[in-house]
Amino acid sequence: IRQPADLVALAANLAPVDDLRFVVRETQARIRAAALRAEELAVLRGSYLTRIGPAPRDAEEQEVVCSLSQGITAVLRLCGDCPLTEGSCYIGDIVGVGGWKQSDLDGVKKAVSRNAFASPVALMDSLKQEIQRVTTHGMRGEEEDKTIELPKTPVLPTRR
Repeated sequence: IRQPADLVALAANLAPVDDLRFVVRETQARIRAAALRAEELAVLRGSYLTRIGPAPRDAEEQEVVCSLSQGITAVLRLCGDCPLTEGSCYIGDIVGVGGWKQSDLDGVKKAVSRNAFASPVALMDSLKQEIQRVTTHGMRGEEEDKTIELPKTPVLPTRR
């Protein structure tokens, strides 16, 4: 939870009773948001291979790294209002291993980013669905007929 110093500074412009009411109400909202975020991150960790970065005290965004079995890792950015506000969770970066082309990954990221997400779980579910869609039906737009083939996992040769 961010320190309430910014709330106190904002409340300085209000009347004496309203300033305290404002600080208390907004602090309660921050506590609720932190509790909801913890619940969301617990569900996310149970569904995907996830590394949750520490929640910064005064920074605006938290970084969460999620990996999918298709060889894709997404870096999610969670704004301070996540999961209360639509658009407060988005893909900061996406990386593929084992043969993914960056242009294909950018297309997947662009397609998923068309929607505004409040929930990191909903964002990852949407990313997983989009990867499934492009590997079976192809990319949207001018490359409609181009189906992306999942990179194969390399196999080490056996000894003789």
